[in-house]
Amino acid sequence: EDMAPTPANSYGASKATMEAAVAGRAGVTCLRLANVAGADALFGAMSAGPVTLDRFADGTAPRRSYIGPLTLARVLLALIAADDLPPVLNVASPGPLAMDLVLEAAGARWTWTPAPAAALPCVALDTARLARIIELPPADAAVLVAEARAAGWSVAA
Repeated sequence: EDMAPTPANSYGASKATMEAAVAGRAGVTCLRLANVAGADALFGAMSAGPVTLDRFADGTAPRRSYIGPLTLARVLLALIAADDLPPVLNVASPGPLAMDLVLEAAGARWTWTPAPAAALPCVALDTARLARIIELPPADAAVLVAEARAAGWSVAA
């Protein structure tokens, strides 16, 4: 949270502009959300049909920070009740998840493709500050998929 954003695309640049616009204002906390299960690109791809997943030279899949929609709701309730919040807070379940584990937990149809040179092996949010406000279990693919399903998401048949 202490690092200045270094956006890789226009969406990220817009978020950085928003953070800068409200920086230093009393009572404002910018939440940097992880991928929300059921609302991110991977879950969208699973809903649409077979997924093609990057595979890095070492045989691994991309790893990303995630949070389930029910866990996100719990976090938001804890933040509302908190006395003092920092100006920026990462919101994710602790630890990144390998995307192939999420695909397997969902029972999705998918195949590998070689990762392009620009692909990032891991994008993980540091959740140490969040852990001082609410204790969350480590990210788990089966739990993530179950929460997305409970919120109405489904994988393509």
